[in-house]
Amino acid sequence: MINGSGKKQNNLLVQKSHPLMKLSELSLAEFKILDVYLSRINSRNPEDRTVCFEKGELEELLGVKRIRAEVLDKRMDNLMTNINIPDDSPKGYSKIALFEKTHLRVDENGIWTVEMTCTNAARKYIFNIEEIGYIKYRLHNILKLKSRYSYVMFLYLEDNRFRKEWKISLVELKKMLHCDKEELYGEFKYFNQRVLKNVHKEINEKTDCKYNYETVTKGKSVVAIKFNVESNNRYIMEDEEIDEENYKDSDFEELWKEALSPLGIELSKEKMEELYSIIVTIPECKIPYSPASYGNMALMRFHYLDQKVREIMRRDKDKTIANKYLYLLKVMKRDADLK
Repeated sequence: MINGSGKKQNNLLVQKSHPLMKLSELSLAEFKILDVYLSRINSRNPEDRTVCFEKGELEELLGVKRIRAEVLDKRMDNLMTNINIPDDSPKGYSKIALFEKTHLRVDENGIWTVEMTCTNAARKYIFNIEEIGYIKYRLHNILKLKSRYSYVMFLYLEDNRFRKEWKISLVELKKMLHCDKEELYGEFKYFNQRVLKNVHKEINEKTDCKYNYETVTKGKSVVAIKFNVESNNRYIMEDEEIDEENYKDSDFEELWKEALSPLGIELSKEKMEELYSIIVTIPECKIPYSPASYGNMALMRFHYLDQKVREIMRRDKDKTIANKYLYLLKVMKRDADLK
C-alpha cells in the first residue's frame, strides 16, 4: 500500500494512458480524484496498486474546504462502476471498472482516510503504459480548473504539444470536448464565447500550458481551429530528486556521437543542433524504455538514436542508403510528426 501523505503537491506527477484520456463518463471532480490516485502510484509497479491518503489531504489537493463524506462516497461509487475504454477499432470499446475497492474510514481522532485499489482489468491502462502511449503532467496543473471543458482541453493540448502548431476540425473538436450535442453550440459565436474563450483564459491563467488559437474558415463558415502551443523545456518530468538545473542533453554529447558513429559521418556542431531540435519534439511514448535510463531523458534519447542507427545499418545491407544522415532525419521527423 502507498501512503499518500508527505509528498509535495507541486512535485506530484500524473502519468495517464491514452485510453484513460478518452473517458467520457466521469465528472470533473472524479477525473481529479483519478489523477490524484495516478500521481501516487509507481506506474512500473503494478503489484502496489493500493493508495491511501487522508480526506483532509484530498480536500487540500482539490482546493475545497470540506468534502462531505456522503459526497465523497458517491464519487467513489462512480469510479467503481463500469466505464467504456475505447480501443483501436472505429467503434470498439471495452467495459471495465477502474477500481475494485474504495474504503472510507474514520479513526479514533475523527480523521477520515480514503483507500483506493484499482481492478486487475484496469492495470493495463494504469501500469507499464509505454506500449499504449501516455502523457504526463504535474498534478497541480489540473487541480485549480473549474471547467470540465478546460480539463479535457488541457489533456488534449499536452498530448499534442510536440506539434507546436496544428489544426483540428470544428466537428472533431466539439466531439472531443463532449459538447457536440449542445444545440446552442451549433452556432460558432456561442461555442467560441462560452467554451473556447473561457477555456483559453482558464488554462493560460491556472496551468503551465500557454497557448493561442485562431479560426480556419471556408467561405464564411468556421471549419477548423488552429492551435499554437508555446514550446519550452519545463517538461523534463523526472523523479523529484533530479536536479533539473543540471540536466542537459549536451552533457551526453559523447554518448550521442557513439550512437551515431556507425553512420560514418562527421558530426558538425550544426548537425548536432539539427538532430537535437528534432529529437526534443519526439513524444516520450516513441522513445524506447530502458530500465537503466528511466528517469533520465538524455539517456533515453541516446538509446533512441542507437536503435534508429542500428535499424538504418540493417536496412543498408538490403538496399544501399546513399545518405544515412538525411535518412535518419527523415525517420526522426516521422516520429515527431513533423511535416
